[in-house]
Amino acid sequence: MRKTRLLLVGLVMLLVFAMTVNAQVGRRAKKAVSTPQLPAAVSSAITAAFPGATADEFEQDTDGGITIYSVDISTGALVDVTADGVILEVFYDTDMKQVPAAAATAIEKAGGGAKLDEVLRVEVRAEIDDSGKVVKLEKPETEYSAIFLKDGKEGEVRVAADGTILDPLEWY
Repeated sequence: MRKTRLLLVGLVMLLVFAMTVNAQVGRRAKKAVSTPQLPAAVSSAITAAFPGATADEFEQDTDGGITIYSVDISTGALVDVTADGVILEVFYDTDMKQVPAAAATAIEKAGGGAKLDEVLRVEVRAEIDDSGKVVKLEKPETEYSAIFLKDGKEGEVRVAADGTILDPLEWY
């Protein structure tokens, strides 16, 4: 009986020790991992366009030699910003009920029966022209991006508000 009690006490102490070590290691790991900072111009552009919003996470990519940051912000939007602070596009989750009829019809037709997974309203504020120069638009344009699923693949089509196909459905 005494051996069983000692064994039980020993196991409890070992469990408490393991939990304490695990908690400390977890805290150290969280402190040791640092999130890369956005360039000041990118942060400033987001703050100016979306007061009070904070960057949750981001990815960096290059398009035609221009560095672009895709930043998820606390409002739920995704913002594409050049390294020098020009907002290219803002993506907002939406549903088909919010899409103009002409665009909705074009999206459904383009999907060809594939499962619609996600619809985004895209506010285009600037574009990269053929020469690789960023050109700000006088007035933002609204487009819609639809993501489809079929046979384990994902496809995307981009449509203007009037139903014009801007980028045909492409599977990847």
